[in-house]
Amino acid sequence: MNSMNVDSIRAGKTRTILAFSVPAIISMVLTSLINVADGFFMGNFIHKDAIAVASLVSALLGFAFLLFYFLKKARVFRFVRFRFDRKVFRDTMLNGLSEFIGGLSMCISMAVYNFVIMRRIGVDGVTAFTVVGYTTYVFSMVVCGFGQGMAPLSSFVYGVKGKLLARNLFTRTVLLVLAAGCATVALVGFGSSLYRRIFVDDMAVQQMIKSGILIFMWSYILCGLNAIASFYFTSIGKAKESAVISSARGLVILLAAIFVLPAILGMNGVWLASPATEILTLVITLFYLKKDRKEIDDAKQAE
Repeated sequence: MNSMNVDSIRAGKTRTILAFSVPAIISMVLTSLINVADGFFMGNFIHKDAIAVASLVSALLGFAFLLFYFLKKARVFRFVRFRFDRKVFRDTMLNGLSEFIGGLSMCISMAVYNFVIMRRIGVDGVTAFTVVGYTTYVFSMVVCGFGQGMAPLSSFVYGVKGKLLARNLFTRTVLLVLAAGCATVALVGFGSSLYRRIFVDDMAVQQMIKSGILIFMWSYILCGLNAIASFYFTSIGKAKESAVISSARGLVILLAAIFVLPAILGMNGVWLASPATEILTLVITLFYLKKDRKEIDDAKQAE
């Protein structure tokens, strides 16, 4: 990428972020919607083995969409001939540690969620949590889309000494994600009655979903900054900060909240675990962001 491309990024930060984020968001949401749909429709109308096939197809469709974008539409990034470099490979593996932790922690946290809910509430609680979890699954894909749209841009401009521009890209991405979070909260809040009736007929479970989703949905606003910050720190090569944020929100703080809050508050504690985790993680995120900003200001003064 040359200086002209950097200037184009600088001139239209928000538009550039959207240009990169929208394909990733569509791919992610398409994958998540098909996965949710195969659990609902195929579980009722098609043999259960088709669910595995549908999951594979959804991943392939998402990949095909992104491949088409980079081959036909992308103007800044291009595929190039691969050359193996041991140092680059090592640094890439270390820098991607936070994403590995995030994926691993999701598996662990879901298992712990199910264990705690089954032990303290029962099958109805697992059903309610699963239905509410569908909204989280879709929204998290939107956040990942924004993060994956921002990361290559901030990574490049940071590497060519555009640290302030990389930080501005991060800030604008956070604002977009916060807007998406607020829209999701409004949509979920107003549509909760209809939403719960789509998946279950049992009134007890519906009531559990209704009360739970109004608590759980506030994590959508809070998680945006934490998640995008993790993407940002990974993109600029600060693997430690990214890994700490991912570990805190996906494993350490979350597991503590899952075990402690339901023991005190019952099912309400289950719903509060995610918002509480995001609030506590936000303290860590803000600390690292303040430190990063100070480094940028110090480097600017040194120039």
